[in-house]
Amino acid sequence: MRKVPKKMRGSAVVTAGFFVSILGFALLMYGTVLAETLPDLTINSIVVTPTSPQTNQSVTIVVTGKNAGVLSLTDSTGLNSIAHIFENFTYSTSTEPLPNPVPTTTNPLDTGELFTYTLTGMFTSTGMKNLSFTVDSANNLVESNETNNVATSTVVVVAQPDTTAPVITGPTVTNLTATSTTINWTTNEASASMVQYGLTVAYGSTVSTSTLVMSHSLNLTGLTSSTTYHFMARSTDAAGNTATSSDKTFTTLRASGNDDDGDTKKISVCHYNKGSKGYSLIVISKSGWKNGHKKHEKDFITNASSCNTRAGDSDDDEDENDDDEDTSNNSLNGRAIEKLRARIRELQYQISQFEREVIQRERQLIKKINTALTNRLRGHILLQVEDNGQAWYVDADSNQRYYLRDGRSAYQALQAFGLGISNADLEKIPIGLNDKFVFTDSDNDGLPDQLETSIGTDPAVADTDNDGLSDRQELINNYDPRGSRRYVYSAALVDRLRGEILLQVQNHGEAWWINPADGKRYYMKDGDAAYNIMRFLSLGITNADLQQIGVGSLEAE
Repeated sequence: MRKVPKKMRGSAVVTAGFFVSILGFALLMYGTVLAETLPDLTINSIVVTPTSPQTNQSVTIVVTGKNAGVLSLTDSTGLNSIAHIFENFTYSTSTEPLPNPVPTTTNPLDTGELFTYTLTGMFTSTGMKNLSFTVDSANNLVESNETNNVATSTVVVVAQPDTTAPVITGPTVTNLTATSTTINWTTNEASASMVQYGLTVAYGSTVSTSTLVMSHSLNLTGLTSSTTYHFMARSTDAAGNTATSSDKTFTTLRASGNDDDGDTKKISVCHYNKGSKGYSLIVISKSGWKNGHKKHEKDFITNASSCNTRAGDSDDDEDENDDDEDTSNNSLNGRAIEKLRARIRELQYQISQFEREVIQRERQLIKKINTALTNRLRGHILLQVEDNGQAWYVDADSNQRYYLRDGRSAYQALQAFGLGISNADLEKIPIGLNDKFVFTDSDNDGLPDQLETSIGTDPAVADTDNDGLSDRQELINNYDPRGSRRYVYSAALVDRLRGEILLQVQNHGEAWWINPADGKRYYMKDGDAAYNIMRFLSLGITNADLQQIGVGSLEAE
């Protein structure tokens, strides 16, 4: 083989290098030319409408992009591959949006032409939210620039303003006395409390608190006894939305020192004259009616409204009225019953279906009313000894018996029958003590803690006034355990209030029952205490006797 001269071998190397350089330059130029003839998808903006969205408000997000390349697109390659992340955003549909327009051979996406995507939904929380959108996320399209397919943005989401007023449940009336009461209601959100009240729907007086609560309770004080008041509850939430209840009414109790009927109050009754055998309507005082009714009971028809219709009745008709009269024909009892029913309606009491059935059954068993028996048992608690030991309270005003099934119904009785009394008058009635009751006695002085709290002695100290005698010993000896004062009791007041339920109007409406048997007052802290005390001090009665006393209900009828 012929050898190549060294000089020529060097020239060949130079020539090969030259050709390699030429090839590299050509490829570079080719790549540059190729890139300059490709499409290029970019994302220009992410726009949220409204610009300051609220939580849970309908929102539209429009993403705008552009073909920044030099080659038009004739299909959706790259445009149908998108990815988006919107923080705390709930989409209204799970279907991915299509670009607008969708490129075709007849309607290509030309160089510089814009395209959009529209997404809808809502942000679920407040604060700054990050937004990100990517086109050609799968890199299906060969582009002149593969780094500009993503855009990011932010938006601030604000809380949706509260324009909904609270929802009021109630109101109800509790702790009703002669001069005060408590209005209670609830709302579905924290809100301030206000009660407007007065003698008419114009109200005129208010009591309120700005504390935001869901359970509302406001005390109305300085009221007038035996007076009907209108009231309305109002609640305003933190956003200023106000709700009002409907107008309601309550009637304060009569004060124990003042009989709101009054012995001198005039009443109308129908009188029968046996000589002329005729009837006439007469007007007499209440005391006159009481005395006349007791002495000449058969000379009166107590339903005065029927007087004219009785003018031509015979003596035989009158004889039919010689029997014990039904309470529905007693105008005085009827008035008391109507007042009681009005109070029960104001208190909005509801009884159970079982209680309704007991009351209905007992009413059906009544053949006639025994007025003498009813009057003798007024204010007593009666226990059906031949039945299931069911307890009944004979109201001293309406002369009807009311079923006390349990502590709840006993509490209703306290509020419905309660008679307001001042502290001064209450102290004229001796306190009853019964060792059969089960109670808590922290200081072992023989007095229940709850009784000591009600009379102002210290339930943790056996001798409150430190005089060497226990609080119980002082009460038994008619002394005030808080000092050296001796109680002075009023026999007349005790006799007038036997069987009544009394509410301390100058304190917190503490309830006391005056036992007709011993003339002493027994403290009833709550419904359960009242129920147990009343059962302990009840009188046994046969069904035959019980069925001669009218039956009332602790529910509006």
